[in-house]
Amino acid sequence: RLIMVPASFALEVENPGRYRLQAAWLLDYALERARRAGVRAILVLDSFESLAGGWPDSPYNVANGGPCSAPEDFWTHPGARTLFKRRVRYIAARWGYSSQILAWELWRDVDRVPGADDPAVRQAIIDWHADILAWLDAMDPRDHLVTTSLAWPGLGVGEWSGTGLWSLPGLDFLTVHLYDLAPTDQSVTSYMAFQTAITQKPHLVEELAVSATSGAETLAHDPNHYGLHNAIWGALMGGGVGAAMSWWWNDYVAVNDLFD
Repeated sequence: RLIMVPASFALEVENPGRYRLQAAWLLDYALERARRAGVRAILVLDSFESLAGGWPDSPYNVANGGPCSAPEDFWTHPGARTLFKRRVRYIAARWGYSSQILAWELWRDVDRVPGADDPAVRQAIIDWHADILAWLDAMDPRDHLVTTSLAWPGLGVGEWSGTGLWSLPGLDFLTVHLYDLAPTDQSVTSYMAFQTAITQKPHLVEELAVSATSGAETLAHDPNHYGLHNAIWGALMGGGVGAAMSWWWNDYVAVNDLFD
């Protein structure tokens, strides 16, 4: 999973409509390494931080020359929509050839953006997705899979399900993030089965941890790694399209050599 954030692959960071070519080169390099290793990646086009804590530095902020006076304006402002569509067109044109890209993920944790608890903002987010999904479908030469992700608080129910976000025809599969689970918690299995039944779409747990704080906290709460083991198998047994993936891959999975 490759996330386009300012610390790595984000293209549009300082000025609206201007792209960082060094970030584009870095993504070229990552995809080439993925090709050599036989790995396929989900490319995440944006994350909730850009409208939350990162809003003061956002190129969409009017203070930085962008079109939006507030983060919530991103979903409805015509100028912001035009800028994002241009970015999508560039991404599809530059990397749409790649078979190493398993899927495009439009947003990470879209239910954590400012205003997501407001029904009007939620509907604007859903409408935005419908428009961008159609645009991406027209731009992508290889017809990659498309998803968008929710964090645990949204649970994919209420305004996010039914005729809302989950049911948009352009979303091929659904991705969720589950944290603060007890090591022996069986909720991953029941959650996946429940979600798959009500949406009739494949689900994937992209992020998961016993602790949302750190890998060290995860280890302290679960020294026998039951949570990781149960989540990997629980997601599959619950009907998921893949094993749940630990968020703390670097300071938990890797440092404790939990790859086997």
